[in-house]
Amino acid sequence: LIEKIPLFFFAAAFMLPTWMAARSVNAFPGTELYGLFDRILLSSYALWVYLVKLIVPFRLSAFHSHPSTYVELFFALTVMSAFGIGIYQLNKSDKFFPFCMLFFLLTIWPVLHLLEINDSIIYERFLYLPSVGIFILLARIFVSWAEDEVTITTTTSQRLLLFFCGIYIITFSFITFN
Repeated sequence: LIEKIPLFFFAAAFMLPTWMAARSVNAFPGTELYGLFDRILLSSYALWVYLVKLIVPFRLSAFHSHPSTYVELFFALTVMSAFGIGIYQLNKSDKFFPFCMLFFLLTIWPVLHLLEINDSIIYERFLYLPSVGIFILLARIFVSWAEDEVTITTTTSQRLLLFFCGIYIITFSFITFN
């Protein structure tokens, strides 16, 4: 870990001037309007929307306004808290799952509005790199199932999951060309 410290300084050397330049042109006009608790709620909502749009890409847009009710925000906070507890519990048994999830979280963190807020709640274009962590995890799950071979002992839930994954892939394949 000590050998990584120069890399953090290198990243900070590029981050600080960028952040200061953005602040000088008032790129984050909503920051003063929201307190820390509101920013935590908005960040959990943004994280929830990112995960949903990663799995079911619908209503894609360049601009997403802030949610209109606190019900949506508290629902997202509850779901993301349960998600975090699940990651923590799985960390005890398998190290690969938490690695993939932490890769997702650490790469999406800069755009979650914890520090600065502007007009749009999410930016779909920033989901590309973080999605690598999720899809590597899914690929590992499917590879482990493929190595076990589909046999009579394959559980019904595994067969159903494979069936629905096949339907999912076929559906989005047709949607892509239409």
